[in-house]
Amino acid sequence: MNLKRLWARLCCVAAVGVGALASPAHAQTGACCITANGAITCVVLPHTDCTARGGVYRGDGTVCGNDICAQPRGACCLRTATGGVTCVLLTESQCVAQQGTYRGNGTTCGNDTCAFMFRGACCVRTATGGTECIVLTQAQCAERQGTYRGNGTVCGPGSCPTPPPTGACCVRSPAGTLVCVVLIEAKCAAEGGTYRGNGTACGNDTCPNPAPTGACCVPVAGTPNGTTCLILTEAQCAERSGTYRGNGSVCAINTCTPRGACCVRTDDGVTCVQATRARCAEANGVFRGEGTECGKDTCDRRSCPCDWNHDGSLGRDDVDAFLRDFIEGDADFNGDGETTLDDLHEFLDCFTAGCG
Repeated sequence: MNLKRLWARLCCVAAVGVGALASPAHAQTGACCITANGAITCVVLPHTDCTARGGVYRGDGTVCGNDICAQPRGACCLRTATGGVTCVLLTESQCVAQQGTYRGNGTTCGNDTCAFMFRGACCVRTATGGTECIVLTQAQCAERQGTYRGNGTVCGPGSCPTPPPTGACCVRSPAGTLVCVVLIEAKCAAEGGTYRGNGTACGNDTCPNPAPTGACCVPVAGTPNGTTCLILTEAQCAERSGTYRGNGSVCAINTCTPRGACCVRTDDGVTCVQATRARCAEANGVFRGEGTECGKDTCDRRSCPCDWNHDGSLGRDDVDAFLRDFIEGDADFNGDGETTLDDLHEFLDCFTAGCG
């Protein structure tokens, strides 16, 4: 090769090298989605420029189109105004803004997409007395006598804290009787009840009601009335050969004073009351005897109308009682509405004849 041709080749090589240095390779560009003031704008930029402007680069060679910058959407479970649940397709931000639950990009609405919202954490008691958490519907939780934590809740370390132990508690009802309810010890104390212990249950004899008590007149030698008054049950009173005055009765001054039927005259005629001998005398009544009871015929004169003092026999006391009433104008023996000599004569005839 001669010198002239060699020089020509060197010149060509040099020209190519200079051209390569003067024209570097063209940088790759693509669609860049930039968000500003709540709006998304698409600009074709190199990847580095897109990143520098906080955009999302869609790839080399991509161009701006109608949906190149559209945000991905997915199923969003929303609570309705009536308490139901509906599923709509939204972007994640749209779903969050409506307080919904986003199921993920690309998910679609189906029959069970939002079924999880009708279930939640349920705390049920175990056989050993502890609790465990299970995700159930509210109805399923109620069937197992559990505590429902709400739709959409999940089981976690603190979902079902161990409840305080409970037991049988004997509390007094408004009627005054003891009833059994299962409570925690603190609640039982607040109700003024008696706690039977952790884990105890209510049974027929858990809270036995004491027998009712009342005033009992027990014989005691040397006392003014020969008796003393004690508050006892009816059975205890009988064991002491006492006289029981009734449930709820109390000891008072005259509780154990011997009483009996007393026939007393009133505006409506003669009536029978239970009284002591002294009280009967104060009322100008006729005392039928200690321990006697008032009956329908206790003070009835019809069997012997001249037994004026109702003592069951005829005697001077009947005459004295009749004459006292006659003087007071209250001795209508024959029932004609007036107290006259006719009443006196008929009384004396009856008294003389007797009441055999």
